[in-house]
Amino acid sequence: DLYYRLKVITLETPPLRARRDDIPLLALHFLDHHGRRLGRRGVALAPAARRCLLAYPWPGNVRELGNVIERALVLGDTDEVLPEDLPEELREGAEESPGDLQAALDEFKRRTILDAYRDAGRDYSAAAATLGVHVNSLHRMIRRLGIKDELED
Repeated sequence: DLYYRLKVITLETPPLRARRDDIPLLALHFLDHHGRRLGRRGVALAPAARRCLLAYPWPGNVRELGNVIERALVLGDTDEVLPEDLPEELREGAEESPGDLQAALDEFKRRTILDAYRDAGRDYSAAAATLGVHVNSLHRMIRRLGIKDELED
């Protein structure tokens, strides 16, 4: 009887590995929360450390993320959480894999577009023809991937 009284509303929370977009937000929350508690306010998350957090599968879910951030604040001595402040298994995961499938695809597209553009003598139309896409599609991909500056270098 108690079970059915409590089961009025069922909430399912997907694992953290299925909610990659939440990782940076949760990391910032834990930085603020633990930073206030430990007297280390204003500590930021370095981009390289963010990549490590995003690449890790988080078997311990949100609690593990909170513990990792707290550990980084305790062990770190700079105003930024660096990859060196994170446990070794997080750093190894970031080196071994680019994160999720979309990140791997985006990295592949970025490299392929850059190579095609340079091989085509920095000509968008020729690069698009090499890639087998319309030049407008190539421009959209460049904007979405944020590689316009890399093409101009």
